[in-house]
Amino acid sequence: MIQINIDSKVEKCAFSYAQEMINAKIVVNLWHFYNGMMSNLDFNKLTIAQQIEEENIIGRCREYTKQVINHYEELLVLKADDFSTFEKIFSSIYNKRYKDDVFFKHKIVYGSGTSDCKAFYEHLVKCMGYPKARNCMLKYVKDLDIRVCPYCNVASAETYKDDDTWIGRYHLDHYRDKHKHPFLGVSFFNLVPSCSSCNGHKSDKPMHFYLYSKSPQKSPFQFHFFGIVHYLINGENDKIKISFEQDNLFQKQYNQIFDIELLYNEHKDELTEVLDRYYHEFGEDRIVLKESFLKLPFDDERKTKNVLGHYLNDSDIHKKSFVKMKLDLGRYLKLI
Repeated sequence: MIQINIDSKVEKCAFSYAQEMINAKIVVNLWHFYNGMMSNLDFNKLTIAQQIEEENIIGRCREYTKQVINHYEELLVLKADDFSTFEKIFSSIYNKRYKDDVFFKHKIVYGSGTSDCKAFYEHLVKCMGYPKARNCMLKYVKDLDIRVCPYCNVASAETYKDDDTWIGRYHLDHYRDKHKHPFLGVSFFNLVPSCSSCNGHKSDKPMHFYLYSKSPQKSPFQFHFFGIVHYLINGENDKIKISFEQDNLFQKQYNQIFDIELLYNEHKDELTEVLDRYYHEFGEDRIVLKESFLKLPFDDERKTKNVLGHYLNDSDIHKKSFVKMKLDLGRYLKLI
């Protein structure tokens, strides 16, 4: 729900990731794929025109693969600002003749088994080293202290080590989906650690929220709260409602994809627990002011942490569930 600044730490992680992928000599696999891909069709059963068409699309698949090989090292650390530039390079190979779905889902045979007939993009992303990329990414997600899904800020995204094996309890979402943008299939800045629910909801839907940015903006999202005073006075949560701001198309789209408002209203207990701690810290002297209580200044950091928890900065949002909502509530209560 907030962008991560591409600082020296992030750059170092991306560079180390790229070096691991390069040292694995994955480009060799890509050359094998380039030379070994074949049509899954029986040419003896095709007309001359169909044979020419099939040879044409296989040729373009080879050209696309060759461009991936030529740019492989760049693609590993390609930043979101440059995605569109490379998209033009790769799409020019096929888009004058084929639509995305037709080209990338065209069946290719690579290997000797009957199960080796798959969509072009599936073969390509695998040959680009995605299984290796996923394992490599885990330790860098850990190093960047991402511990909760960046899309919903609810589900855990923990990474830990069991003996010598890194384990990540999350999916790696392709921000630009691999079905239509396979050239970004193993790009560090295109892989987002996300919960299974958000990954499934997002799927291949286009979205304009890049996790990493050279110049991150203030979070474009904000929660609003209703029924807070009623709860503090009466202890009843029936009037509490959590609203996700939807003042523009981007915010509406985000809410529609991830069901943010519905999700958070299923977790009102997270909100009332904060309000209970708030009441405990300030007692009736503050509550008796009713509507005007929100206007009082407050600068005791210890009490603020007792109420909201230990994460009081937007940069901490990726470290724990519900931090974004609690920070917005803290601003509403004039605690921060």
